[in-house]
Amino acid sequence: QAITNHQIVSAMRFLFEEAKLAIEPSGAGAMAGALGPFREQISGQRVAIVVSGSNIDFESFSAILNNPSFS
Repeated sequence: QAITNHQIVSAMRFLFEEAKLAIEPSGAGAMAGALGPFREQISGQRVAIVVSGSNIDFESFSAILNNPSFS
């Protein structure tokens, strides 16, 4: 299943708010899948998600999270 840009930005926001991690979009893909299209499939299971990709500067990270297209 495809993961949308909106789901990736939502995962970035979730990781920042809940885990205090500033992750670039490509690093938030697995979390976006877990929070979105695969949520029901993994519900009740123990799941490990590799989160990587903190190669993003503050301005870019802020611009992505504050983009009204992804709110």
